[in-house]
Amino acid sequence: MQKIKHSQEPVFGKDAGGEGDKVLHKGSLERKILGILYWQGKSSEPQVDLDFIKSELKRILGQSELEKIEVELKDSVSDMIFEAESYYPKNELLKKDIIELLKQLEIEDLKKVFSMKMKELAQAEKDGRNEEVQILSMEWQGISKKLNDLKKPST
Repeated sequence: MQKIKHSQEPVFGKDAGGEGDKVLHKGSLERKILGILYWQGKSSEPQVDLDFIKSELKRILGQSELEKIEVELKDSVSDMIFEAESYYPKNELLKKDIIELLKQLEIEDLKKVFSMKMKELAQAEKDGRNEEVQILSMEWQGISKKLNDLKKPST
């Protein structure tokens, strides 16, 4: 019998194989957010603030990373729009979900940075670079605090 790990993260949607709920990870978060952005961008009366979504994506990912992702996904735009339209047929949860999706994307991005800083910190400690250790420790703690703040339930 195989053990199944249960995530403590929020669940947003079904996996492509229809095997059940799965937590969306960074790639699928980007795809879902961009699908909503493209879909609502076609609408004469968007239900979400498109400029806000764009600015948040740029803030979280950076302009160059966002452009890279858009290029990678350009052949999937119509599929992404269809998925967004299908997932939000009445737009009821759209505003709430886009905020949560952006939050989860930021958490995933910060986890990556957090991991890189941990490795840099460990190497600096090993090499005896004390000044760098202090700087990296402060950066690491800042990222840790931001992650903890983002993971707190919204009120």
